[in-house]
Amino acid sequence: MTDKKIERFWQGVILLAVFLLGLAIGGLIVSFRYDSEIRTDQVELKADVKEIMADKPIIEDLIHELLRQIKEVKAKRESLEELKIRLSKGEG
Repeated sequence: MTDKKIERFWQGVILLAVFLLGLAIGGLIVSFRYDSEIRTDQVELKADVKEIMADKPIIEDLIHELLRQIKEVKAKRESLEELKIRLSKGEG
């Protein structure tokens, strides 16, 4: 190999090394940014979870009240069905 070919070879090696180093550094920076954003999101989510946990008794009370009302509505519907059956028998 001539000196010019050896010089070009090393230039290529250095160029490739710099390119790979740049990719590695860029990947590292992006990774740190994502980790930072994930941590920020986690802090916000923790605050939301605390708020939800504080509202949990209220939500449970609402659920119980809704279930009670649903049972009442079902009972009324059943009594209306029975009344409808009795009325239809009376007409026949």
